[in-house]
Amino acid sequence: MVFKIFTRAIILDENDRVLLLKKNSKQKYWAWELMLPGWTLEFWEEITETLVREIKEETNLTVDKFILFDTVKMIIWEEHWLWVYYLATVENLSDLKNMEPEKHEFCWFLDYKEIELFDKDLIEKYFFNK
Repeated sequence: MVFKIFTRAIILDENDRVLLLKKNSKQKYWAWELMLPGWTLEFWEEITETLVREIKEETNLTVDKFILFDTVKMIIWEEHWLWVYYLATVENLSDLKNMEPEKHEFCWFLDYKEIELFDKDLIEKYFFNK
């Protein structure tokens, strides 16, 4: 049994659109899916360090504030996954850029209500409680 910890962030623009990444076809997990930014905790990292690092690596954005929002447990094949979700703000929205085109088709702010995406239930929970 393998245990993995992932961290993701809900980041909004001024129009309450959500920052999403579209995974490309080469990805092992969730190919072609729209996902919130973030990914795997490295062995030596704190969860919040992972959050800040992954968002910078994927989108060129710098997280300035974050707060724990929710956790989700999944069992996928022989792997036990814990997803840790944060609400985050960034200091430089204009710097948004797909920094990993080999992994993602694009990164952009989208209206979550108009699309199908992996984290939709969690995003709806945020807007319902807002």
